[in-house]
Amino acid sequence: MMCRLKTVGDNEEIIAPPFTLPEVHTGQSVSIAAFRQNQPVGLLLVPDAAAADFVVQHTSGWLDLFRESRCALIVVLRRPITVDYPEPLLVLIDNSGSVLERYECPVDTAVCVYGLDRFGAVVYRATCTAEDLPAAFPRLLDAIELSEMQCPECGV
Repeated sequence: MMCRLKTVGDNEEIIAPPFTLPEVHTGQSVSIAAFRQNQPVGLLLVPDAAAADFVVQHTSGWLDLFRESRCALIVVLRRPITVDYPEPLLVLIDNSGSVLERYECPVDTAVCVYGLDRFGAVVYRATCTAEDLPAAFPRLLDAIELSEMQCPECGV
């Protein structure tokens, strides 16, 4: 489950739970914790198997913009996919659905979109249909970039 944390100025932050899942092509384990202190993450959780191919295709198109902003982009699926995607995009498999549950992603949703700052705090959270995902990417990237310009230690 999401962890709530009080910060400077009585602000409350939601900290994303850690997870480790296998990558689709290689089977190699990828941990979200590896990105903490290094770079922010755009995280897409896809409980709807029917939307998975569409989501991965459209996410691939945004990969360069996220990389220019020094952000990782990760897609978590319930089932393997049939489409090809560029290697820098991380596509992980959550067969048990445990990550979807811990991130409080409703199973009747096509896509849950999260922006995590470099400290693991949730800076953006939305749910959408697969068709509405392209409209969510600019908001996700804006929220992540804004979080990178802020200074949580000094309250700015």
